[in-house]
Amino acid sequence: MLNLSGFIQGLKIANDFMQNECFRWTIVSEHGNAVESSCGLTMPVGSDLPVPQGLDYIVVNMGLDQQLSPKAKAWLHSAARHGSSFGALDGAVVALAKSGCLTCEVPWSVHWHAFEAMREQFPEMTFSRRSFHHDTRVFSGAGATAGIDLALCEIQEVLGDDIARKSADELNYSAQHRLQTMSGDMHPILSQIDNEKLRIAVAEMERTIEEAPPTEYFAQVAQISVRQLERLFKEHLELSPKRFFLNLRLEHARDLLLSTNLNVLDVAICSGFGSKTNFSKKFRERFGISAMKLRSS
Repeated sequence: MLNLSGFIQGLKIANDFMQNECFRWTIVSEHGNAVESSCGLTMPVGSDLPVPQGLDYIVVNMGLDQQLSPKAKAWLHSAARHGSSFGALDGAVVALAKSGCLTCEVPWSVHWHAFEAMREQFPEMTFSRRSFHHDTRVFSGAGATAGIDLALCEIQEVLGDDIARKSADELNYSAQHRLQTMSGDMHPILSQIDNEKLRIAVAEMERTIEEAPPTEYFAQVAQISVRQLERLFKEHLELSPKRFFLNLRLEHARDLLLSTNLNVLDVAICSGFGSKTNFSKKFRERFGISAMKLRSS
């Protein structure tokens, strides 16, 4: 609800400034019925799925746990054949990827809950932790206020910088939009680190989770000694590099267990563990629950 209403409100404000219907939209659902959002508010709709020809954009808005029906998949594929571009809000990136509607040529913002699972399931595609991505013909927003950001990007592209700035000011959103635009595609912990050598080491740890190289490797990548690396980790993160990397791998495993159908052995391998036994022991020590029990809960 937040993503969709923010997106529509941004476009509506731009229309008000222009005193013209520069942007037009219709809210539709598969059967033409109103849709209840996750917060309990009901969104009225204008119609069921229309004839897909002539639609500039189809913006899909879904929760992470929702799936496209066969009818919706067929309609979206037909729209793609007729040249419609796609916008994906909230959990829609997951559903659209599974239905084969996303291009591999651009990054797609995906909610952090689904990030690890999507990287594993669709290695040919690029997924991002950024709040939003806006390209000339496609866009995606990972939740919260990303809908407003995407509306402002679209306004800027169609109507120019001045109307986009005025729209952001009207929404009292100018500072937040600048912050969202500057946010990088990084692990959340990197936003807390101002030491460049440490940022390089942590980014490389995230990239090599499946290979799980030793501490010496990360020191080499950061171009410092192992002792210097250990000192930086202790000073900034209060953990040794080895312990931090182990926690990172276990968190990766937890996310896969919660968001994919991979069995425990495959999750262990994807998280850099050579044996299921060692993985199970470390997982229980870290989270106080076995991997098998978490999977079945």
